[in-house]
Amino acid sequence: MLTRFPRKGINPLFPLVIPMIEKRTMTLNLSAHEMDVVERLADEKGLSKTALVRQALRLYQSISTRLDNGEKVFVEHPTTKEKAELVVLS
Repeated sequence: MLTRFPRKGINPLFPLVIPMIEKRTMTLNLSAHEMDVVERLADEKGLSKTALVRQALRLYQSISTRLDNGEKVFVEHPTTKEKAELVVLS
């Protein structure tokens, strides 16, 4: 079975499809600061740390796919409309 996650504002030509086969466990070593960031963001968003990391992976995959296809990704300030290009270092 495959699960599609709805993503507002994302090009439907690149849908995220995650196979629902089996779950695997990974140990992730983070610095104290990095873990504090994960815990703070998870708390702010009302997510578990696992759910937060999964969301981050989906976002990274979406951005990476767009960049691989020659697209640019921008963020825009809500009031000034100033734009900044998102650059991902490989």
